[in-house]
Amino acid sequence: MVTCFPSFHFPRRQDRLIIILLSILLTIALYQNYSAVPLSKTILEDVPEKRDYRTTKDKLKTLAAELKPSDDKITSYEQVGKIFLRSDEGACKSQGMWGGRIWNGVYLIGKGWTDAMDGNYTLCMDPGVAPNQKSCLVYSFGIANNWSFDEDAEKYGCEVYSFDPSIGQKPHMHSAKVHFYDYGLSNVDTDQGPNGWRMRRLESLMTELGHSDRIIDVLKIDIEDSEHDVIPEIVSSGIIKKVKQIVWEIHNFKQLPVAKFFETFSVLEKAGFEKFFSENWPYPNESFKKVDGTYDMTFYIFSHYNKKFLQKST
Repeated sequence: MVTCFPSFHFPRRQDRLIIILLSILLTIALYQNYSAVPLSKTILEDVPEKRDYRTTKDKLKTLAAELKPSDDKITSYEQVGKIFLRSDEGACKSQGMWGGRIWNGVYLIGKGWTDAMDGNYTLCMDPGVAPNQKSCLVYSFGIANNWSFDEDAEKYGCEVYSFDPSIGQKPHMHSAKVHFYDYGLSNVDTDQGPNGWRMRRLESLMTELGHSDRIIDVLKIDIEDSEHDVIPEIVSSGIIKKVKQIVWEIHNFKQLPVAKFFETFSVLEKAGFEKFFSENWPYPNESFKKVDGTYDMTFYIFSHYNKKFLQKST
């Protein structure tokens, strides 16, 4: 059986020229048609209308301005939280920790029932602001029977004065260099404070204890919401100038307005203190509970140093 195939003839030279010419014309037509499509309909159609062409340096400047403490710009706890936790990278090159005791069986947001470290605070050990081991003075307000911070300060070489009117103890020597007093820290001097406690201003305590001419290397404040009255008074009295570092906690049990809550933090930075550490404790504080049962924020722990004591590296 013979299979036959249709014969095939290459186009004549003239026909080939016509085909090439038609191909060129078709290519030109397609190119013109594509170019006629607006650019916004091609490579930019998925790009948002508002575009930011600022340089990275410009963006950083703007970000810094946005995060600079300014009462008139603060309108929500969300803004406050972002400022509280903004990066402190470079503010302190060498850090150390004093205190810390395991708190068993605490409920933390996002973690459930767990064990957590409590009573630990971060200090800056950079030249100038580091506690002076030869003449170190520490004031510690708020003990709650957790002496770990005070005892670590003593081990470092400091003379420690611990205060707490709520734990039912009379003035005594807790250890060789840790002095305890049943005073509470306040913005007024009174012997008839809450629960009948004796309350004193920081300046008054320093005078009473013979420390008027001393520098407080570390001031620790954990006074369960009273910091909103105390810290502005410490600043306005001028005694803050005698403090190298302050480690403290901020709460909101009184559900203060946002601006007032933020003022407690911002007044320190306006007084020349630099925050070098911060963290939020994910404890379900009812003060921050929203209507849907979740929490905007919890309480925060801060560490600041007085910039006037910092020795600049050359």
